Amino acid sequence: GSLVILSPPRPDGTLKNITAEFPQADFNGADVSFDGKQVVFSMKRDPEDNYHIYTAQLADVNGKFEIHQKTGGAHDDINPVYIAGGRIAFVTNEMYSAMGTRADEYNHGRRVTQLATISVEGGDADRRLASQNLSHTVAPWTRYDGKIGYSRWEHLGGVNDVKLFAANPDGTQMLGLAGQHAKPSNSLYTVRELAPNVMIGIATNRERTIHAGALVKIDARNKANAICMDDLKLDKGGAPCIDEENVTYENLTPDVPTGDGPSPVGRYREPSALPDGRILVSWADGPGNDLSESSATPP
Repeated sequence: GSLVILSPPRPDGTLKNITAEFPQADFNGADVSFDGKQVVFSMKRDPEDNYHIYTAQLADVNGKFEIHQKTGGAHDDINPVYIAGGRIAFVTNEMYSAMGTRADEYNHGRRVTQLATISVEGGDADRRLASQNLSHTVAPWTRYDGKIGYSRWEHLGGVNDVKLFAANPDGTQMLGLAGQHAKPSNSLYTVRELAPNVMIGIATNRERTIHAGALVKIDARNKANAICMDDLKLDKGGAPCIDEENVTYENLTPDVPTGDGPSPVGRYREPSALPDGRILVSWADGPGNDLSESSATPP
């Protein structure tokens, strides 16, 4: 594939290929810097490569973009996002220690993805790993309070689903955000904030490759606290404004199944909030089940 800019952002806009010099590349995640001048993305240059983190300047010079590789090694680094303090958060399957890594017993490889960060300037020279979960951590996002939000696969005994968590930028003080007590689907993926503790994400089943599903609005505010309900009077600590026991969910696309069955109206993935309140989202027309997602000709 390729990483491109659509300018201006409308159907008749021009596509500029940022990664034209990597014709065999494959991608997994991209994010734009806070000042809008740089993009961070995960790319493997060819089938023999691993996924690594790159940055590119969004102002081209004679049609070429300045690209820098930030991570390397015999492991995969994916899903990068910018966080405060000049750092980039992502998930990696790098071994947690010289003795290896934790993994559960089925349905995926023997490496478990965990949170990690690097500095924008230093890359791997300033690489830090967070504490590790028994199963995959995926799809981080930057929260309004500077913390890292992410989806975490919980696989323990009879539990087998994906919930939402948050952690400090250094990976400490992990806490639950939503999905611990009830949710409209097995799993919650690719979440972004619309307002403090009000999120948009994908409700679906965690099954093989399927990360597409229904668009759901997730409200984790403490509704008994008037300050938490007023976006202009933010509680600076953040934690008192989260009520993960009484989260409410609004399915914005009720015709899309939240399970893994074929959808009569397609499926959504990777939503983002626009400044005017609209949602920019990827949509696949047609059945969009997990088998078509993993085939050679996905929707």
